[in-house]
Amino acid sequence: MELSQLLREIRAKYEMLITRNQIKTIISARTQVMTSCRHTPSRVRRQALSVQFLPRPL
Repeated sequence: MELSQLLREIRAKYEMLITRNQIKTIISARTQVMTSCRHTPSRVRRQALSVQFLPRPL
């Protein structure tokens, strides 16, 4: 096998592994956020959302 072909295959496999790892990281982060939201009382979540959209004082 030619060296350049071997390097292309190695690069492709490495990129695939990086992409898989990034997807797993994103899914894990989303799961953690969703889990933490479930444990937060709904009253606190509503307050956080309403405060977020209040106009800032001049």
